[in-house]
Amino acid sequence: MRLAILLCLGVLAAGCGSSGEVGGVRTGALENTAPLAGEVRDAPVILLRSGAGGQAAAMGSGCVTTILDDGTGTSICGDTAEPRPSQLSVVRPGEVLHVQLTYGKVASSSANVRPFFCPVTRAEPVAVNGHTLLAPLQPGLYRLGVFARFEAQDGRSGDVSGAAGLLVDENEPLRVVSILGGDGRCEP
Repeated sequence: MRLAILLCLGVLAAGCGSSGEVGGVRTGALENTAPLAGEVRDAPVILLRSGAGGQAAAMGSGCVTTILDDGTGTSICGDTAEPRPSQLSVVRPGEVLHVQLTYGKVASSSANVRPFFCPVTRAEPVAVNGHTLLAPLQPGLYRLGVFARFEAQDGRSGDVSGAAGLLVDENEPLRVVSILGGDGRCEP
């Protein structure tokens, strides 16, 4: 019962504030764009930085290894179904995007991009140079999948994955918006 009440309140809250449509997806204003560090499995959250600002990627699978003072270690891993982005960054064609983490440094990363509503079989690899990549050149709505290996100063290390939403558009104002809903067709 308590869960049902909380869900109802969440639905009501999601409808509050400004809303609209961007690239065929219903959107709303973001209340808080900063994720809590380690809020899921104590793994870092992937952040995508662009001219629009910062977007917290929807959390995917990941592992965190901690080495204890006595030299022993523990690992915890979590697997998820493919995450669906809850935010959308409006970016320019070919814009430089930066991959960061809420803690630790990115040791290596890889990425793929596909039309937002298309299956994973349509994903194309994206060249990652250090911690930067380029937005697609063709205007449209995309899902960006990111995988990163990380190392933290406190001895934690591991890997994490996530998904971010992109709207590549020449004219739409640069911003990060919350995705409220929308189902679309897989278009080339």
